[in-house]
Amino acid sequence: MSPTASTDLPAYTEGVRAQWNQSAKGWNDHTAQIRSWLRQATEAMLDGAAIGHNSRVLDIAAGAARAGYSQVQTLTADGENLPLEPASFDAALDVFPEHSRFHGNPERKLRMNISMRSSLLLAALFIGLPLMAQAQGTARPEMILKEVVSGMPKGERQEVRVLTASFKPGDKTVFHTHRFPVTVLILDGAFTLELEGRAPVVVKAGQAFVEPPNVKMTGYNRSSTEPLRVVIFYASDPETPFLDP
Repeated sequence: MSPTASTDLPAYTEGVRAQWNQSAKGWNDHTAQIRSWLRQATEAMLDGAAIGHNSRVLDIAAGAARAGYSQVQTLTADGENLPLEPASFDAALDVFPEHSRFHGNPERKLRMNISMRSSLLLAALFIGLPLMAQAQGTARPEMILKEVVSGMPKGERQEVRVLTASFKPGDKTVFHTHRFPVTVLILDGAFTLELEGRAPVVVKAGQAFVEPPNVKMTGYNRSSTEPLRVVIFYASDPETPFLDP
């Protein structure tokens, strides 16, 4: 929906505001999933706007997510009549109509048109979230890790274990190996895994990692202040020890 010369602009503005207000809760509730969905569209928008190092960027209708950074200034104003000079920025991310006064420069107009199409895609997905949730009515799994591994048990029957572990600041595991691959999901904190003959791996909250079988290793909580919590998934031959010191 975009306004034309015959559009009742105040009514249009109120309608858009109502759509975004309705969608705000869905956006907040599904932030992690939305970021994953929109990563490619966001990158295309930034590329289309030719944003690079030291660029001065005007992000119209940015919302609250970009606040809190020292290099970001925020302004509450009429999005179609901003109190800014066009020369004060290099590129703009804009979801507002063509009659914005910032479309005067042909190069900037091209950049804004490209970025506007990507921004409108983000807006359309944003507005559709509550409707999608209501229409589907079901939870959908989110892929955290997908990896082809070797060394899985090959017997007729396997034993599956799900374990949790909590590390206080500075805690570590024993020096050990596993007979089969182990998958670790980090709930809180950062897990540093040092595998013999390999570079250390740091896995952060929300990420997962597969520990290879028959490799000596030690896991650490390197933080001096933050606890670490993990969930461990292990499939093995029945009655196999979880680890070998």
